Amino acid sequence: MTTRKPPSSLSTRSLSNSSLSSSALATSWLERAFTVASFNIQAGARADRYHDYVTKAWQHVLSGPSKSDNLTAIAQAIAEFDLVCLQEADGGSTRSAFVHQAHRLANLANFGTVLDQRNRKVGLKHLPFSCTGNAVLARQGCNDWKEHALPGTVKGRGVIAAGFEGVRVFNLHLSLTANAQRIQLDYIAEQLALLPKAEPVIVTGDFNATPNAPAVRAFIESMKLEIAPTDATFPSWAPTRQIDLILYRGLKLMRSWTLPVLASDHIGVAAEFVGLIDRSQTRFIS
Repeated sequence: MTTRKPPSSLSTRSLSNSSLSSSALATSWLERAFTVASFNIQAGARADRYHDYVTKAWQHVLSGPSKSDNLTAIAQAIAEFDLVCLQEADGGSTRSAFVHQAHRLANLANFGTVLDQRNRKVGLKHLPFSCTGNAVLARQGCNDWKEHALPGTVKGRGVIAAGFEGVRVFNLHLSLTANAQRIQLDYIAEQLALLPKAEPVIVTGDFNATPNAPAVRAFIESMKLEIAPTDATFPSWAPTRQIDLILYRGLKLMRSWTLPVLASDHIGVAAEFVGLIDRSQTRFIS
């Protein structure tokens, strides 16, 4: 793969240690089953109870050996996927020991492409305490991609939109309030409306709301999306809410599940898809 110059504040790169053959890279996802995961990694900080948000608040500005261990555990959990969407991946600050966490995970799990969006930086100009963002890791290069800053009173939320072989992927992280979520989903719906109706789409990430929330339900219905069902994902130590979602259209869902790793305050979600095929013509119709 070749590395293209990204838009401002994004980065993409190819990793020389990729084990994929050129023929594998050239194969469209729609010509085989492919797997997708989404994980809010909370900058590598594991939480085991609500009390940790207070007693371990230092993890929001400082690093520690447990974060490196958590990244290793996450890398092992995502190593077999074709595409991984990350939220709250630190882009290099004091809380990550100035490690670019998406690049570290790509190295550990042997991904060939990293798309990186920096949404919020806190701290001093040359000494950031946190650098929060979204990232997409993929086994193959993307055709095109763009970052979007999501609207809202409190800035710092965003979505990555990327086109891969026959599939358009949106990786998002929504705000906490219902009103902000509605505004942000309306914005994403506008982007989806620009796509060809037959183009397969995956919309995934941390919605901070369940599928039954009014704004999420309206978004799903208006965009004719389906939900990949999983168990609850938050909080990770005793999940009661399914707020990390994989939505899709123009694809056939084979299976969906949660990731068996505790390394954040969220649990990751995963799905396997295949393209919709017109068997009589032996061609893909999505």
